[in-house]
Amino acid sequence: MTDDFSVIKGNHTLKFGANFRRNRVTDFGYQSGTTGSYYFANLQDFANGVTNSSDNGNSYYYQKFSPLDAAHIRLYNIGIYAQDEWAIKPNLKLTYGIRLDRTADPLCIDKCYSLLTAPFTSSAFQKGVDIPYDSSINTGLSHAYYNTPAIVPDPRVGLVWSPKDAHGLVIRGGFGVFSDLSPAYLVSQVFNNAPYPYSAEIYDGSVVGTIGVPGSAAQTAQSQFNTFKSGFFGGETLAQLQASLPSFSPFSYFSIPQKFNTATYEEWSLRFRHPLAPRTYWLPLTAETTVLIC
Repeated sequence: MTDDFSVIKGNHTLKFGANFRRNRVTDFGYQSGTTGSYYFANLQDFANGVTNSSDNGNSYYYQKFSPLDAAHIRLYNIGIYAQDEWAIKPNLKLTYGIRLDRTADPLCIDKCYSLLTAPFTSSAFQKGVDIPYDSSINTGLSHAYYNTPAIVPDPRVGLVWSPKDAHGLVIRGGFGVFSDLSPAYLVSQVFNNAPYPYSAEIYDGSVVGTIGVPGSAAQTAQSQFNTFKSGFFGGETLAQLQASLPSFSPFSYFSIPQKFNTATYEEWSLRFRHPLAPRTYWLPLTAETTVLIC
């Protein structure tokens, strides 16, 4: 939804507007990998039907375990702006304005997000193999980020000047701050954090087989998931999980900063235009730059 309004008052042209965007996203990424897949690094492992961690490459079995079939994500952004085009003189115009944006912390109506209790690089996050997993991870969260800006201000100003007796010379310059919406796909990294879903990778040389077949990669993956699920909610540490299942190994985790800032850019420009001859060609000279500030 967008709306714009303008009014001319004397030598001022006032403009106001609003923009509202709401996205309802259903992500079926949970279903990718739930049936289990083998990845063979060489023909020998393929012929023998085994997973194997060796110098010839890693052949492994991968399977994802998730209680959800899809993540239902809701995102919205609302922006308002005001601008004044002020004709100070017939040959001098000043334009200035500001835009204010509010981008909400992405919501999962399934409470599918899992985050570390604090960013990994933060001094508030306690690291160590003796710390229970459930003391390091918060799960069942509705929002994807720890903190987002309440309002993102984007001021801007521009000037157009045609000096008297300059024979058609026009000088334009401006400066502004502009921001981008964060890519929505970033939240998929957050709702794919353990414990739900849990992704198992088996490198221990298990034979090809299915769940229920002792020694099979699929059975080992299922055992890893069951052990982690009960151990996580039981307050167990890595050592305790490995004591229950020696093949259990630490998993990777996606950590975000304490404050998830919107990408903001500073842009400025300066342009000179002058005709080479009356009513013929123009000679433009332009200088512009863009700087990412966060």
